[in-house]
Amino acid sequence: MSEGEKRILEDTQLFDEFLHATNESAFESMQMAENEINRHIEKVNQIKSINAQMAEVRSDICRLEDVFGLKDEIKQFIFLVDANETNSNDKPMVSSRSEWKQYWTKMAS
Repeated sequence: MSEGEKRILEDTQLFDEFLHATNESAFESMQMAENEINRHIEKVNQIKSINAQMAEVRSDICRLEDVFGLKDEIKQFIFLVDANETNSNDKPMVSSRSEWKQYWTKMAS
C-alpha cells in the first residue's frame, strides 16, 4: 500500500469517526428538543386547566353576585311591606317603583 493510499484510508476513518460523532450529537439534540417540546405541551395543558378553573370561579362569583342582588331586593321589599303595614296612616308609605327606589336609597344611606 502506497503512502497516498494510507493517507486516504486514515482520512476515511477520521471522516467516519467525525460522522459518527456528529450523528450522536444530532441524536442527543433531537432527544433534548423532544423533551423540551413535551415539557412545553405539559405546561400549556396546565395553563389551560388553570384558565378553565378561573373561568369556572368567575362564573360562580357572577352567579353568587346575582343571588346576592336578588336577596337584597327581597329584603328591601319585605322591609317596605312591613313599613307600609306598620304605618298608622291609611295611605302606604311607598306606592310606586320610583318612590320605592327613592325611599330605599334614603334609608340605606
